[in-house]
Amino acid sequence: MKMALSEDFLRTHMERCIDIAIRTGNTIAKPHVGALIVNRKGRIIADGGRRYVDKNLGILVHAERDAINNSTEDPRGAILFTTLEPCIVQWVGRHSHRRSIFKPCAELIAENCIGMVVYGLGDINSPSHEGLSYLTNRGVTVIHYDALTEKIIDRLMSYRVREFYDVSDK
Repeated sequence: MKMALSEDFLRTHMERCIDIAIRTGNTIAKPHVGALIVNRKGRIIADGGRRYVDKNLGILVHAERDAINNSTEDPRGAILFTTLEPCIVQWVGRHSHRRSIFKPCAELIAENCIGMVVYGLGDINSPSHEGLSYLTNRGVTVIHYDALTEKIIDRLMSYRVREFYDVSDK
């Protein structure tokens, strides 16, 4: 069964991702990130948020990983919505670490055969969008849903990074 990706469908699910990000992000520094997975029948099967696994060590789990881990069924062929572009490099503090305790989200998404990713905001730490390229090169459909860009920036991003996003180009 193929789902219709109407404006209402996209907006509703991205709004829910924003709510998840706010709910799960209250104990961490911004950006807050929310994700959810919708199966082929249009039913939400998981959600997740960027949160600490170990606050003392500063280890975070990303929202996409959290959603995949929380999935109530196999996410094969599903749509993953996320407020922020999936990573291809894990960041620890101010340094990127290709060898991290967690696999990058783009790799995890592809390995789980998720069919489509809808993201709300590009990641300023990935100006060439390597994670998106990684996904498309592995057959994952990627959609940038930008209708809520200003809301995502305003509600989920740190004031220090807001200047890097130019919402006038929408």
